[in-house]
Amino acid sequence: MINLLPPQQKKELLQEQRYKLFLIFGVLAVVFLIALSLSFFAIKINISSESRSEKVVISPQIQDNETKIIEINKNLRNAEFFYEKKPDFTKMMGEIFKIIPPKISLTSLSLDFSKKTEDFSASLRGFSPDREYLSQFKKNLESNASFKDVNFPPSTWVKPRDIEFSISFKKGL
Repeated sequence: MINLLPPQQKKELLQEQRYKLFLIFGVLAVVFLIALSLSFFAIKINISSESRSEKVVISPQIQDNETKIIEINKNLRNAEFFYEKKPDFTKMMGEIFKIIPPKISLTSLSLDFSKKTEDFSASLRGFSPDREYLSQFKKNLESNASFKDVNFPPSTWVKPRDIEFSISFKKGL
């Protein structure tokens, strides 16, 4: 086939052909971008609906965990307060054992620390061979200024020998 068209018309036909190709590719690109944006929009809607359903399922668990965390924080604050005040139980026991006469033996020792008053409450039970040692122990407690509210029940002093006694007192930090 022989093309007998003048060169000017050949150029116009070639330009027209390029313009049509450019137009077709432009329309395809716009259609592709619209389809892509619609698919992204559909994915966004799907993800947001799934996240809402997960929030409904996870919400009670989160509230339970928040409650547990609040309780743990409260316990940590109490422990922090306790360690800030630094009650030294071994030091307290050492002071008690220094003033006990040698013949007296203890059967039980109870120490409690009060956060409000910041002092120890002690309860002792023990055995004394006679009143003299027990009287000496009472004098030692009362003469020590750090021990206060020393309480010997009157029933302790009834027997002259082989006395089972109980004492309660307080000691500040």
